Amino acid sequence: MKKLLFFDTETTGLDQEDRLFQLAYKIDGQEYAELFKPPLTIHPQAAAITGVSDEDVADKPPFIGSQMCSDVQGLSLGEDVVFVAHNAKFDVEMMRREGIEITQVIDTYKIARALDTEDKVMSFKLESLCEHYGVDTEAFQAHDALGDVLMLELLYEKLAASISDKHEDPTAYFLGVMAKPLLVRKFPFGKYKGAALDHVAKQDGGYMEWLLGQKRADAAEGRVDEDWIYSLSYYLGKECEYGEPATVLEQEEESESDADLASDATDINQDDSDVELAEGDVMPPDKKQQDQSQQGSLF
Repeated sequence: MKKLLFFDTETTGLDQEDRLFQLAYKIDGQEYAELFKPPLTIHPQAAAITGVSDEDVADKPPFIGSQMCSDVQGLSLGEDVVFVAHNAKFDVEMMRREGIEITQVIDTYKIARALDTEDKVMSFKLESLCEHYGVDTEAFQAHDALGDVLMLELLYEKLAASISDKHEDPTAYFLGVMAKPLLVRKFPFGKYKGAALDHVAKQDGGYMEWLLGQKRADAAEGRVDEDWIYSLSYYLGKECEYGEPATVLEQEEESESDADLASDATDINQDDSDVELAEGDVMPPDKKQQDQSQQGSLF
């Protein structure tokens, strides 16, 4: 039986050199949370969102070499431990920068997208998903690592319960979902925001080819986005190295007009505010302006 370790990091920023200053996790009913002094200053935006400043961590120990670091390192090596996070790519990368490699992980953001086959979820932020699934979040402090961990655990339980009639072992099923790409149906950004990818492929294949090229260039530099590479390849009729998707969502009826799709900015299966962007990501021109506000929601 797999053990679940729910975890969250708070970080100095979103750039490639940024590091964690808080880690919280919960396993076997036990909660752990601690502040650390990072090797660089906390970005003002991160301080404003989390309420933690350089002064608050000035007398704290560094994470590397701490008891918590040693404990989590040991847990990461256990084959029976599965780490669970929201927007897991970000947290897993932050842990890697601290010398901890996490290989078994479930991302509730990706799982929620996979389960939303009818496009009922309006936002895939942690707090929004909790509201959608009926999780009471009033008692938890947002943008605090432990508060997010406790919300995360309750959300996971709701996601697991939603498939319990079809899958005896939700953890095993979710790990299967994590092992495959998801098929994105609609653009969450740019000039085609809200439009179906299959329609755009027919109308403006050059744009799709350009975006696929950007995603492959990112992947060559270590910033791999399997979902988008798979989806763009799928709708362009190209072979993809990532194989079959975890969930192939039904495509829109051909009778739907492209104008209707383009104007339906909220009817998307990937929330724009939750898209993780690593430093150096090349974005479609229309997305550059909204990146500033989007990044602030990820601390």
